[in-house]
Amino acid sequence: TEFYPLPFLHFTGNMFSASCGYVNNLLPPSTFEQTMNDIAGDALLAQLQEIYTTKLIRFNPRILGSYQHSIEHWIGAHPDLKPCDVAPIMNVEKFDEAIPNQMKHYSRSSAPRRGSAPPGYLADDSELKFRLKRNIALREYYYLAG
Repeated sequence: TEFYPLPFLHFTGNMFSASCGYVNNLLPPSTFEQTMNDIAGDALLAQLQEIYTTKLIRFNPRILGSYQHSIEHWIGAHPDLKPCDVAPIMNVEKFDEAIPNQMKHYSRSSAPRRGSAPPGYLADDSELKFRLKRNIALREYYYLAG
């Protein structure tokens, strides 16, 4: 699985490893959904009031983490998150081909290592702008949980 900070802090495939201490600091899943619904409402209102824009990634229920999508946001929702991965697979679209060659060489490293968002979320030029312009990154990180 891979970690991406955009469009929200998440691990693709919802697979992760975490310490019990970290998980214990998270809101219980039973209350997390309502909290995310409240935050989504506040984010939509702020967008309407033009407090910030959604030029990089448009809002939708999954991006905002509302209702059934809240669980995708849950594991990354604490400020103590220190994401890492162990399998540096560079071309995730050819994952099946990459397993025999690249999975032999595990290396633990801080994440993200592959990009700001999964393939298809950002246009190539947006990804480049995101990496080069720190102010864009900081403005978009404002949306993230935590």
